[in-house]
Amino acid sequence: MEQVSSHTPGYASWQGDVWLGHCGEACIFLGYVGSKELAPVWAEVRDDAVASGWGEDTIQHHMHKDGDMTGYLFQCQHCGKHRLHVDAN
Repeated sequence: MEQVSSHTPGYASWQGDVWLGHCGEACIFLGYVGSKELAPVWAEVRDDAVASGWGEDTIQHHMHKDGDMTGYLFQCQHCGKHRLHVDAN
């Protein structure tokens, strides 16, 4: 985590940065996403969406990358799996 926090640009979030990992290492932050941008990778991030507690339907259909609820899309640097963190103001 020290390498990620000191050598990687962070991202702005309401509740503080959460850096997701996969395959035993930190993932690559791809950017801010809403429901529209998640559509192509929904099957990969569905479990993260459900675990977020914000409601699967809300995330899948009503989240906006520039709105009051935003997704933060990550990708595993080893296997390519996408991961999702969700935050709201």
